[in-house]
Amino acid sequence: MANLNVTIEYLTWEWLSEFGPTVTWESNKKKTSLIQMQNGYGKTTTLILLQQIFSKTLPTEDEIWEHLQPKGPDALEYTDGGKFSGKNGKFEVGLMINDEEYSIGIDLFYDSLEARFYTIGQKGREDGWYPPRKFRDVFENNR
Repeated sequence: MANLNVTIEYLTWEWLSEFGPTVTWESNKKKTSLIQMQNGYGKTTTLILLQQIFSKTLPTEDEIWEHLQPKGPDALEYTDGGKFSGKNGKFEVGLMINDEEYSIGIDLFYDSLEARFYTIGQKGREDGWYPPRKFRDVFENNR
């Protein structure tokens, strides 16, 4: 099998769990990055979303309802009866895959409790999960 080199370049959370409206973390390529936060601020949620992006597994309705709907103080004005509405969420990962830039994201539609993948690569933005073949061979459905 040919080499596969993958680097996470950035993470973006938009109206997601405790993150909102938009938070972006960018990699410092020369140092190790540690993310440290209090309990309940999205560390485990972020790891689960990374696993879902890498393995092509969308969040379920229950996961969207229980864990991904915005809960932070910025979300209160959009919350009605315990349900977040009026805005959609997003989790996006910027990747360098064998020296090519890709972004793979999950759009979250809170009103319908749906999630959909999108990929930004050589062809621009496409709906769906379309990383390069080598990446798919290693990670797809591999939870």
